[in-house]
Amino acid sequence: MFAVNRGNITGRLDIRNILYSQTHTDNGIQRVSLGQLTIEEPCYGTSATAIVRTSEEQPKYIRITDFNDFGIEEKHVFKTAETFSNKHFLKFNDLLFARSGSVGKTYFYDGSIGQAVFAGYCIRFRFDENKVIPKYVYWYTKTNSFLRWVDGIQRPAVQPNINKEEYKSFEILLPCLEDQKKLVDFMDKAFLSRQKRIKQTDEIFNHAKIKFFETFGLSLVEYAPALYSVSNRGKLREMGIYCNPHSDYLNTVFLHLRENEYYAGNLEDFVEINPTTNRAELQDNTPVAFVPMPAVEEKTNGVSYEIKPYKEVKTGFTIFQKNDLLWAKITPCMQNGKSFIAADMPTEIGFGSTEFHVLRKKSERIYMPYLWVILSDAHILEAAQGMFSGSAGQQRVPDTFLKKFPIVLPPVEIQKELADNVMRALKQAKEMRDTAETEWQSAKEQFERELLQ
Repeated sequence: MFAVNRGNITGRLDIRNILYSQTHTDNGIQRVSLGQLTIEEPCYGTSATAIVRTSEEQPKYIRITDFNDFGIEEKHVFKTAETFSNKHFLKFNDLLFARSGSVGKTYFYDGSIGQAVFAGYCIRFRFDENKVIPKYVYWYTKTNSFLRWVDGIQRPAVQPNINKEEYKSFEILLPCLEDQKKLVDFMDKAFLSRQKRIKQTDEIFNHAKIKFFETFGLSLVEYAPALYSVSNRGKLREMGIYCNPHSDYLNTVFLHLRENEYYAGNLEDFVEINPTTNRAELQDNTPVAFVPMPAVEEKTNGVSYEIKPYKEVKTGFTIFQKNDLLWAKITPCMQNGKSFIAADMPTEIGFGSTEFHVLRKKSERIYMPYLWVILSDAHILEAAQGMFSGSAGQQRVPDTFLKKFPIVLPPVEIQKELADNVMRALKQAKEMRDTAETEWQSAKEQFERELLQ
């Protein structure tokens, strides 16, 4: 329950939107809507299908899934658009706003990725640089103030959305250009500091991973798109036919694994894939751990557990037990490396998303953290796409990939030493990353304080 004077309602009659509006105070700096700062009408992108880029002449296709809160990752594999027009090309200082799904996400185009066009679920804004520095608007969209506005203005639906006119109505505090530049320089410096720290954490972890694979002579080639795949008939019977650009890479990786001196056979010989779990002792009120997909970190073995009564999760979820390895099978969670070992689970039995494959140890010849390192490797995640099935956006890796995975098993003592080294490096990298994120959050808060003082 809340009360508000009718005369104070100037926008949508929506509880979250009204509550957001009531939090604003006048601090003497003019407040200007984005629509007043544009140099041309904001534009929706192309609705064209994304296709494989086969030439550097083709522009890169920027979709909502291609960027995150920190831009586009350095080694990102771009696609291109099947069709587009000149109005869809991005220019230096353009700002993209996500209008559906991940509403509030923004991307600043500085030209560093080369020619690019943008997708229909994004809205492009071009600003009058005599009024506002475009990068200032971009950093403004990282503030808590903007996020509160997004939460208040977005339309509740299966796919939340914010349209062009609503984005145009968003008001920002607009100091003079000189002060804008100081704030932009401050945020740019903080951002570069974060990126440097993150790069250091990646180097620590990657060095441990490289040593891990080099110890038993395993060096996998990088993925390169192929137009066709060749495989012998015996492998087709074993793996099935999967017609996609990753099929050839899958065959190459599997062949390389089988040729290793420590090749031991198929993974299903040492691990149960999606085993049956005994739930006879569970009562409706028995507390059990619960893991939705968002609770799993990417490539860190990190997970956050919820506790729920058994009656709330006993149907419609995947059951597993302590020390099982859970591996995401659906795109893009699989490619992003969402997997973990339930070693620290607070209950003996857990439930999670149906989009997990469950792996359970059945042989003393395998050390599960060692298996996690293997299955979280970028090359293996890339190869797994060679067995995708299902429609676009809902593609999944079948359990056949895991069952027939050619597992390389040096003596378990070596497995333990190698995996523990990686886990220690992962812990060190995580601590450094947490520090970087804390400093970045402080920088964003300082940016906002400077405006509100």
